[in-house]
Amino acid sequence: MKKFYSAAMLTAVAMTSFSASADKPDWDHQGSWQIFEQANQFRRAQQTRPIVADFNNDNRFDIYYGCGGEYFDEFTKPGLWAWPFLSLMYIDNGDGTYKCLWNGPEYVETRQEQKKDGDGNPMFDENDNPIMEDKDYYKQSFPENGIIPGMRQNYAVFDYDNDGLMDMYIVMVVDSNDYAASYRDQLYFEQVGDRNCYITCQLYHNNGNGTFSLVSDHGLPIVRPDSNAEEADRLYNNTFAVGDYDRDGYVDIAICGKRTNRTSGEPYRIAQLYRNLNGTGKFEMMKIAETKGGSYAEAQLDEPEFELPGQFLPIGGNVKFADLNNDGWLDLLFTGYAPGSAIHDPNHPSNVNNVSRIYLNKEDGEGGRKFVDVTDATQFLAGRSGGIDLSPNPDTGYLDLYSGGYFDGNGWIFRVFNNWADDGESGVYGEGIDLTFEGKENLDWVEDYRPIVRDFNADGYADIYFDGRENNNTWYGNAAGTFEKECDYLRIRDFNNGSGACAADLNGTGRADLFITGWCWAEGTEYQYIRNTDSGGGHGPLAVMYENQHENEPEDVEAPTEVHAVIEDGMLNVTWVDNGDLTCAYNVYIETPDRGKVCLVPADPVTGFVRNTTDRHVAVRPEVQSYSIPATAEKGYKVGVQAISLFTEKYSPFTWSVEDLSSVGSIVADNTNVEVSVNGDVVVVNADANADVQIIDMLGRTVATGATNAAINVATKGVLIANVNGKAVKFVK
Repeated sequence: MKKFYSAAMLTAVAMTSFSASADKPDWDHQGSWQIFEQANQFRRAQQTRPIVADFNNDNRFDIYYGCGGEYFDEFTKPGLWAWPFLSLMYIDNGDGTYKCLWNGPEYVETRQEQKKDGDGNPMFDENDNPIMEDKDYYKQSFPENGIIPGMRQNYAVFDYDNDGLMDMYIVMVVDSNDYAASYRDQLYFEQVGDRNCYITCQLYHNNGNGTFSLVSDHGLPIVRPDSNAEEADRLYNNTFAVGDYDRDGYVDIAICGKRTNRTSGEPYRIAQLYRNLNGTGKFEMMKIAETKGGSYAEAQLDEPEFELPGQFLPIGGNVKFADLNNDGWLDLLFTGYAPGSAIHDPNHPSNVNNVSRIYLNKEDGEGGRKFVDVTDATQFLAGRSGGIDLSPNPDTGYLDLYSGGYFDGNGWIFRVFNNWADDGESGVYGEGIDLTFEGKENLDWVEDYRPIVRDFNADGYADIYFDGRENNNTWYGNAAGTFEKECDYLRIRDFNNGSGACAADLNGTGRADLFITGWCWAEGTEYQYIRNTDSGGGHGPLAVMYENQHENEPEDVEAPTEVHAVIEDGMLNVTWVDNGDLTCAYNVYIETPDRGKVCLVPADPVTGFVRNTTDRHVAVRPEVQSYSIPATAEKGYKVGVQAISLFTEKYSPFTWSVEDLSSVGSIVADNTNVEVSVNGDVVVVNADANADVQIIDMLGRTVATGATNAAINVATKGVLIANVNGKAVKFVK
């Protein structure tokens, strides 16, 4: 059996609106994880998941989260609502402080009003005249960051228009309790039945300075995570996935979830692919799936199930873009829930609603792509009501799947599914393996949690942090394939399923740290410190930064070598040599003259800094060693490749192509107009008409000139290019 395991210095964070009122406690029960010293400087939040990314391209990670329903003293002023919806963007200043771009109180005017006593009664002087006073009125400002606040977010962070900046697509919940700002009325939303719950999905364009602009008419649907709660208050699902499935140079988006209010003739659950229309901010739904047994909408609204031609099986749960069979093309993986009336695969077990589908990305025979369902439903059944993660198998270089939740007929389980694609198995994933935690097969699992798989302690084995589990703990893998925890619990614990965590290297060590928001439990001194109060203890909303201080140092990642880029037959072809580490993936950066900056995983081309913390596994898999996109311009390209560890947070610098394509035209094979013959140092470029000839090497240097249909003396050897009237023909001498 294969092994399934192996796997900006934070200083003081300051915000001008806060001052600590409690001394920093003497933390214990944390092992290698330490609460960041100034953790009380982040605004507490519940019912939210944070996202960490470099939003302003300064090679430092910023933090965003929104929240609602929490009491803040500064919002008790006239004109405000004490339980505001907040939109919080923390920009790392690089000097030990964070600048918070948010939607705080804003002064409006001063009014003269009759003074009232402590019981709210109007006050009069001895002559029975009203006692007047000046009272300042405020309003809640529009968010400085441009992102309208909400709760229960799920994010897709990607550069949709190739300008080199991280944009965001967000699904979230708003309600009518936002009495002061009425943000809900500024959004297009769908109400959940007759509840005070409104689902909205918004696309935001990054302006480059930590602020965003709302993009309208993007064509993407309103969808919510398909959890056990109709109001989307469980945060474990991966509702979105992003990646360039057709290699046209623009990042596409896959969506998996539940519609808010289905109408007749529409599916209730959706699993859909949307193609990016050339970075315009518009997306088009693609019906290019071949599903075993066909794709059907579930029986609903007194209607029988009906077929969805060309669509994916409508599973509500999780979606991932990844190259599952290491052929260089991004495939799609869906896991979650589907009712029996929607499943027509004859191999799927009856009365089992935890459903998984693997769609491999294949040629459609007409120059395009299609997704073919290869799922072996007799073997592969991931869980529902839980999250998933992918992690590289260090023995094979293929991505294994970690899935938790409810398994019909087997209860609540956490399993790993080994990737068998290297054995020629068409189904990619087989039967799952139950894991052993401290000598016990599995734990007393519930559902509603999300695994985050990393090599947290840099020992070469995959570890697991369970986001939403009660003890907020990390389990460390070992050579025996079992998992042990370092301590009984982390000091701040009992984060529930309305909480969320994001893993990122926040202190520059190459290890994954954690930023966590949500409802949790803390003892008195810890509670007071983090909530910035002098009293209390127990349960409450918090925002906590955990610093990973394990003694092991992650190894540096070696850069790929021998990077080459050639334009041939209308394609820009990039090749390289891997570094030999099967836990790495390879990020390709192509600066184009007409499509902006194409980068599989957003990164700084100068420093190599990887700007996002999610979807890094869309980079090219080991041993593929090539990538290509259409060459829609004759010249003006800059090409580089870097290695990214999917175990730790380490990455290499970019290695740039040997060839300079900034001035080299398109290279085509011999054609009816131009042919090249070589005899020793004599080169003849034959063409239909006489024309000037420029012969250059792969670095773009001119090595000879002449005319067509005549001998040209060329002393240089190697791969050369003959430029004739805008055509370029590659030949070897």
